[in-house]
Amino acid sequence: MTTITATLHLKTGGKKDFSYSCLNNEGYVSLTEIHKSSVILQQKLNTELTTLVEEEKSKLSKLGGKSADTIKDDEENDDDDDEDEEEDELSPPDQKRQKT
Repeated sequence: MTTITATLHLKTGGKKDFSYSCLNNEGYVSLTEIHKSSVILQQKLNTELTTLVEEEKSKLSKLGGKSADTIKDDEENDDDDDEDEEEDELSPPDQKRQKT
């Protein structure tokens, strides 16, 4: 049987395999069937990934933890703070020491 397959590797170390046939009703492979099969396979993968993300969000909210998006935003804000600190360390040209 001619199929397209995809493997989803989970962070738990497990994996899930997805496959879908590319054969039409007469038992032949065509570009149209390959396209249809790839769309269906992508939908299956998207559904599984959405389920995994929702489960992870649910676990985090029960634990009172931050979501991955919130953590990423916090990291970006930390980077911005580092840049601000670097700018503060540099003295602007108009604030050079003047001889007294």
